[in-house]
Formats: sequence, C-alpha cells, structure tokens
Amino acid sequence: MTSNAIKIIPVRQLALSPLNVRKTEAGPAADAELKASIKAEGGIKQNLLVYPAGKSKFLVHGGGRRLKQLQALIEEGALPADTTVPCKVETEEQAIISSTTENVVRANMHPADQYEAFAAMIEKGFKTTEIANQFGVTENLVQRRLKLAEVDPVLLTAFRNDELSLDALTAFTICKDRSRQVEIYEQLKSTYHGINAYQVRHLATEDEVSASDTVAQFVGVDAYTAAGGTVRRDLFSEADNIVLEDVALLHRLATEVLNAEAEKLTGKWKWVDVHLSVTYDQYMRYGREYPLPVEPAPDDQAKLDALNGAIEQMEEIGEEAWTDEVQARWDQIHNDLETLSAEVNRSEYTDEQRARAGCVVSIDHRGALRVETGLVHPNDKPQQVRSEDSEEKSAEERRKEAGMSNSLSADLRAIRHQNLQAHLASDYQTAFDAMLYSMIVRLPIAYAAAPIDISMRQAEVFKSREYLEDTVAAAMLEEIKNTLDLSWISLESPQDFITMSALSMEKKQALFAWATAQAVQQQLANDDHSSPVLEEIGRRCSTDVAYCWRPDAKNYWSRVPKKHALSVAAEVIGQKWADERRDFKKDALAASMETAFREGADERVGMDPESAKRTARWLPEGMAFESSDEQPQGVVENPEPDVLPAFLKAAAE
Repeated sequence: MTSNAIKIIPVRQLALSPLNVRKTEAGPAADAELKASIKAEGGIKQNLLVYPAGKSKFLVHGGGRRLKQLQALIEEGALPADTTVPCKVETEEQAIISSTTENVVRANMHPADQYEAFAAMIEKGFKTTEIANQFGVTENLVQRRLKLAEVDPVLLTAFRNDELSLDALTAFTICKDRSRQVEIYEQLKSTYHGINAYQVRHLATEDEVSASDTVAQFVGVDAYTAAGGTVRRDLFSEADNIVLEDVALLHRLATEVLNAEAEKLTGKWKWVDVHLSVTYDQYMRYGREYPLPVEPAPDDQAKLDALNGAIEQMEEIGEEAWTDEVQARWDQIHNDLETLSAEVNRSEYTDEQRARAGCVVSIDHRGALRVETGLVHPNDKPQQVRSEDSEEKSAEERRKEAGMSNSLSADLRAIRHQNLQAHLASDYQTAFDAMLYSMIVRLPIAYAAAPIDISMRQAEVFKSREYLEDTVAAAMLEEIKNTLDLSWISLESPQDFITMSALSMEKKQALFAWATAQAVQQQLANDDHSSPVLEEIGRRCSTDVAYCWRPDAKNYWSRVPKKHALSVAAEVIGQKWADERRDFKKDALAASMETAFREGADERVGMDPESAKRTARWLPEGMAFESSDEQPQGVVENPEPDVLPAFLKAAAE
C-alpha cells in the first residue's frame, strides 16, 4: 500500500489508535453538535488519518471524535452499516507527528494531551526545538508541557476532570516529591476557596524562598550563588521567578552581614541584637528612649542669631522701599537660615540613655538594612526588673529540661488555638470586643500587641494538621460554618457587598464572630511574652480545652519522656499507680496513660473516682485558659450557663 494515499475505508474496519493524543473529552455539547452535523451530511467529507494494523484493519490517529460519532450513528441506525469514509493512510512513525499536529494547533486541545503527545515524541528521539518547529509553537511552551511529567498522575486526572486549573497544576511542578504533591492537593481541595497556584506554591516551597524574599534581596542572588547556593527557575512564572533552595545558607550569609553591622554598634549601646526580621508587634514589647535636642555650638548659635536679627531688621522696610534687590537679599537670608538650622538643630542619645537602651539590627520589608535604636528591653523596664537572686527560666528552657520538643510545643499551641477558635466563632460579643481592641491598638494613639491580626492572616498550623483532624473543636468549627449565610460570596462585586449588607443583624453577627476567629493568634499560656489579652479572650469565651481535647498516645504521651509521664501519673493519680508502670516500655506506658487520662476513666484502669475526675481534666502546662480572680469593672458576663451552646454541644458529642 502506498503511504499517504487517500483510501475509502468502511467504518467497521476502523478503530481508535492509542496514538491519538486527545484523551480529554471535548464535552457533551460539542459532541452533540458534531454528531448532528455528521448526521445531516450523511457522513464526513474531511478525511481521517489512519495507519495499517494488520489485514483489513486500520487505526485512526487523527479524527477520533468523528469516528466515535460515526460509530454511534451506525449503531443507532441513522447511517448504513456499510458506511465508508475517506482516509489518509500513513506509516506509524508519521502518525505520531500527524496526531499531535492536528490537535496541538487546534485551540481546544487539552494541555494534558499536549504534554503526553510531546513526551511521546521525545521518547522517539525528537528534540524540543524540532517539536516546536513542527507545530508552530514556542520552545518554551514545549518545555512547559514536558515539565508536567513531574506531576503525579492523580493531579493530571484531577486536571482533566476540571478539578484543577492549569496554573494550579503547573505550580505543583516546583515540588519534586510526588507524595507531597498529593498531600498538598488533598489538603487544599477541601478548603472553601479550592485550589489556586499561590496556595500551592506557598505550601510547596515552605523550605525554599523566592528571589523576591526580603532576605534574598538583602543578600543578593549573585552573592548567594557565589557562596555555593543553588537556584531553580520556575518555568511557569511570568516574572521569571528564581527560587533559592538552600535557605540555611541564605540565612547564614544574611546573618554574617547583620553581625558585621552589629559589631560597629557594640559598645555604643547596652546591647545589640541581630534578627533576620522583626514585626511591628515585636517592637511593641520594648520600651523607648528618644534622642534629646542638642544645643548648637556657640559659633553656630551666633550665626543663627545674626540671621534672625537681619530678618527682623528687613521686616521694618516699607513697601515703597521693597525693591528686587531687597527681595533677593530676603530670599538669601531665609535660605541661609534654613540650611544652617538643618545642620545644627539635631537630636542625639545621651550616654545615660545608651547605657539603658539597645538596638536591633535587622532587614526591613524592602530587603534593606534596618537599625532600630533606643529600645529598652522588657527586662529593663522598672516594673519588670527581677530581683538579683531570681532564677526564673524562660518557657523554652523549662520545656527543654522537661524533654518537650519544639514540634510538640507547636502542636499543643495549634490544638489550643483550634479550641479557642471554636469557642470564639460562636461568641459575637467577645469577638466584637477583641476585633475592636485590635483595631484601636493598631492606631498611633496606642501601643500594645494586638490579639487579632487585622490583615486576617490565618495562623500557620499546617505542620500540626494531623493533630487537628477529627477533633471536637474541628466538628464545632464545621458546624458553625454550616450555619453561616455565605451565599453572597459567589456574586459579582459590588453585588456581593450589597447582598451581605442586607443580611439580618443576627446573620452578620455570626459571620463577624466566625471571621474574627479565623485570625486569632496562637500561643500557650506559659509562652514567653504571651498576650494577656488573648488569655482574657479565651476566658471570656469559656474556652474549655479539657472538654474538647484529651492527651492520647499519638498526640502527647508517646512524644514526651517516660520520666515526665510517670511524674504526671504520680502527681495526678498516685505514686503507687505510677510505680506499677515504671518498667513499662514507652509504647505500653503511653497507651496506659491514654486510657487513664481520657474522659470516663474509672476503677477498671486501677483508679478511684476522685483520681478519674482529675485525669479527665488534666492538661499539659499552658494549655488551659485559667479562670481569672480579677473582675474588671464593666466585664461582660457570658449569658450561657453551659460550657458550649446547645447546637455546638450536639456537634461536639
């Protein structure tokens, strides 16, 4: 048979080729339109592309949709069983190029199909430049499609099913770990706003930084690479984004530069600290010393007096004598006075101030050096000075001595935060007060740390997610969200605002409390510099962490030293109970502690009722929102006598 010949072939001898690169369906509407067109024409006039596959058998690699509709019409009886169609017969090698060419140049070909088609040609030995020239596309497009080879098949399937946008799919390529890709996908697909490229990149590059990062700008990409740092370019970024992969090296280089600057200030201030970045709220914990005006030198003061005297004399000149020469002289004296005043009117820190205060050397939001001077350390404030014989240790030091890891502390902080969210989200009055307070203290009239992030950034709890799933607090938050009226969010702007504004006050209060809870900060009560306002918010909400969360083998007991677990057991249950388990292996002890410290533990685990009551309420240090002995004037009493509102109690149970 002559290659490239046009041959009339019965439809019954045709089958779809695996080389047909179009795997994503065009859609029911498009298929119905094509089917109606073929039926009206009584067949097709444009030839299909085929290649031989045995005796009287041909595989269609170009025109697969038309073949499917022809077969459907024959099966329905709308076309004769012996219907024939014109076919261009090619070799199998030609078919690879033809199938891709026919589909790639058509605007509606799915990018996933383009990727698989280009990949097949790469396997056949084609170069990216050859593929680009063959199909009239840029080499960059070919490279971008081939980059999808790094994406897990689960994501490609989701993309074909319109569960992912192309931008979101390509964002996954910056993560080389396919299991991590799927993990990010599963995490984001359940969120309210779905999956977008920004969220994917953020989660996938937690251990990397962009060249636009402030620390990267401070160090400079050239200095970073000169020190041996590796970079990666994001093919899919319109801004030709560069990612710096060695964060530890980057931070070391930045710290070295900051330390060099700090060295210049050492001895001039009581203390000098170096930080890569410092937030506005972190500066609030310091007191302030402000530079004082410095008296001009005698010679400078004499010049100032002379200029001011000249101005006073010229003010006596009458209007009729005010000539151009006088005006020029007037302007010159004022310019000289302004210049000299700027030079001699300055402020400086006194030696006494420098002996009390220090400075912080850091990087500002633009990636430039920042030196904040005149800071009085919290420990140096008069009301916070410790006695000389005080040996109080920081929270971090105490946890380290107890064998509590940083990751466990972070997880406990996230769990406590979730419980506070669940209670605050249903308490409008407290949410309103907390948000109002946070707004006011952000203004220049007040200087205090805000418990609510007005920018509405949610606390970072990603690393603790496995301990936040299937919890009582999670069920409470889900129940609250299900009761909210969020129908207006999908409307176009400003109709969304108009519709939201028209909601009843009760619905808006529910939305306000829920939104406020999303931005509440996280802390343990015994964190260094923890916010007392946040603790008061938790108390106002009657946040009962013990009711909503219990320490079990997975989330706590297997993650602390045996010594700590036995010490808690001896204190809460009794020395005898602890001694009986002293020889337990760690896993067995963790399981026993879980059973004893869950709600409803009784004599069956070797405890008396009083001990069971104590274990059912025990929490690690810093987890509880302790009740306050103070009752400030004007405090708003919680009208609900129960720990939780009725509808949330049902969700929790």
